[in-house]
Amino acid sequence: MMRTARSGLAVLLVAGGLVLSRSAVAGAIDSRQSEVRVAFSMSGVEAEGRITRYSGEIDFDPLAVRDAQAEISLQTGSFSSGDPDTDAKMREPQWLDSRQHPRAIFESAQLQQTGDDAYEALGTLSLKGIEQPMKLLFRYSERGGAQVFDGEGRLSRAAYGIGEEPWDTVLGDEIVIRFHIVVPKP
Repeated sequence: MMRTARSGLAVLLVAGGLVLSRSAVAGAIDSRQSEVRVAFSMSGVEAEGRITRYSGEIDFDPLAVRDAQAEISLQTGSFSSGDPDTDAKMREPQWLDSRQHPRAIFESAQLQQTGDDAYEALGTLSLKGIEQPMKLLFRYSERGGAQVFDGEGRLSRAAYGIGEEPWDTVLGDEIVIRFHIVVPKP
């Protein structure tokens, strides 16, 4: 049962994607310095996994936030829970359906500043052939010649048909995608 729960978490993590936006300075995500984690609840206990393969471009200028844009692609088959059996299960049609839908894609549509170095990105997450609106909350900083985005987004497992019945009584519906994204400045 824990293996299946971890699989559900993996699906949710992939679905969550990253929420950032593009603006004046476009840059590719440095996946060696970045991290995407997925958290979910199974029988009332929080579990976590990570997405190991992703890419994307983020254009973000803190002086021109309204022009920011992003497109982030997560490989659904790269969910890792630390358990190979769970990871294989997550790629199946009931979960992430990695064969038919190898990527989950987040595209930003609007970004706004909500506080000091705090932002909200609104966009669309496409997962398993289903598109749903998604909101990402994040903090922005600059470190060592790079832009750094730390935040999270939430999605509904049921909205994407992930782990349908009988998992509805075991897995929580909410999946939280947490991210630490580093984009080197050109």
